[in-house]
Amino acid sequence: MDADTLKSYDGDADVVFMRDFGKEGQPANVALLQYVAFEVVTRGVRSTLLAEHLIRAILKGYAFPSTDISKNDESSYRLQRCHWELPLIGLYNMLACIRLENQRESEDAAIVDLVRAEFNKILEVVLKDVIKLLPAGAHADHMRNTVAKVVSILATDPVFRRDIVENEQAAQLIFTCWTHMTPPNRADISMLVHGLYWDGCFTGSCHQCSRRTGPHTTPARAIHTIGVKTLIQKFGEWLSDPLTLDDMILHELCTLFDFIAGEPVYVDKFVTAGTWQHVVTSMRRQEEHGNPEKSLDVYTAGFHIIRELLTYASDYKTGNVSTEPPEGIIDVAATALILECDLPENALSDERFLLAIADRPLGPGYIQFLHDVAHAAVDCPRGAECEQGVLVPFIDGLRTQFERAYVPVNRELRARAAKCRPFARDAWSLWNALARQMGVSEAALALSWAAKGECCSPFCLKRGTVAGKMKKCSRCKAVRYCSMECQKAHWKEHKAHCGRV
Repeated sequence: MDADTLKSYDGDADVVFMRDFGKEGQPANVALLQYVAFEVVTRGVRSTLLAEHLIRAILKGYAFPSTDISKNDESSYRLQRCHWELPLIGLYNMLACIRLENQRESEDAAIVDLVRAEFNKILEVVLKDVIKLLPAGAHADHMRNTVAKVVSILATDPVFRRDIVENEQAAQLIFTCWTHMTPPNRADISMLVHGLYWDGCFTGSCHQCSRRTGPHTTPARAIHTIGVKTLIQKFGEWLSDPLTLDDMILHELCTLFDFIAGEPVYVDKFVTAGTWQHVVTSMRRQEEHGNPEKSLDVYTAGFHIIRELLTYASDYKTGNVSTEPPEGIIDVAATALILECDLPENALSDERFLLAIADRPLGPGYIQFLHDVAHAAVDCPRGAECEQGVLVPFIDGLRTQFERAYVPVNRELRARAAKCRPFARDAWSLWNALARQMGVSEAALALSWAAKGECCSPFCLKRGTVAGKMKKCSRCKAVRYCSMECQKAHWKEHKAHCGRV
């Protein structure tokens, strides 16, 4: 829109609509509609008349000019524009201003009531274009987010919220937007899904099953709407995406826990798909790149998922496990222990990590996981078979990870326990109790590494991954190292025992 044309519209938005849309709802050009949609934000323009015009533009539609850029642009960023997109943005901007200003204007309540009253009709129009909500990309994400934000504002009304929860068409639209939204733009739609279907504020009948969809059975609603295979695939994508961090990881993990805890019949499918490796991968990414203040909550949710999988998966219930544990799981649990030790004492309480997942208060999952491992190690010592089956490969895999992590973590925890902090002492005791159950000690590990010809530095980060010839200590020739870095890291301890040959 050129400057002169824009200036001619710089007035009352209602008058502009009446003049240029006409009774049939045909705009002079799309630039006008875009101008009015965003004028609501820039100038605080809103009225019931303007809301009626925007709703009419959605319901009756209008023709796009042949020169509209959205039809001619072939890039993946732009899709063919939906006729309802700009008017819906205008409605959202209007509703957002009303919420921000707490219905300050005289017509605000009437505007909100009008949009709620026409929402089912708007829903039918949007669902006709549902195929355009499926592709990846910024434009499709913007459309999905617009839908989510409008529903989120309208759902602040309890009656409307209940109607939305029980509306199958609304569920189809919301779950479609949720499953196809790409990181890092998933925050709004994830909060909406949790607010409508997981918070348990309302219970509604799922038309495809006989149960009630309360806080523990709402996963059935999503599974019926989307399909369990799609959900497993999507959780893998979301948790593996490098842009998923902090609150976004926590949202995804809590939602995944809801599915597993609410529908344990599907746990085997999640295990078969390797979902727990995606969970550990997301926790390790949080460890490397996330906000430390969010990390403990992420670890808690992640380890509760791991424990839930171990509890309900058929192989683990019978002990017939021949698979290896997720790589890095012990490292993440140890990181969580150390991070919690560094918190101020007044931040540590019984309620500190009680996340309300699946309507159940849960404590630090990593601590409970380490307790589980300790008990399992007693039942399945190295080289022996469990009474019920073949759990040994799983426990042996955890033992191998623990051996790699034991010495550096033990020293970190010991240093913190020396400061006489209660939690640090408890964490160090837990770590050493696990070591006793695993049959691990610093002396035993040093002898084992020397006998196997492995790197003798307890701080080696490449243990188990480095192949090839090790280099002996140039003085004593009795110990080997995989790199100069490992030798330097161990020299302070080794020099007391190192003698020239």
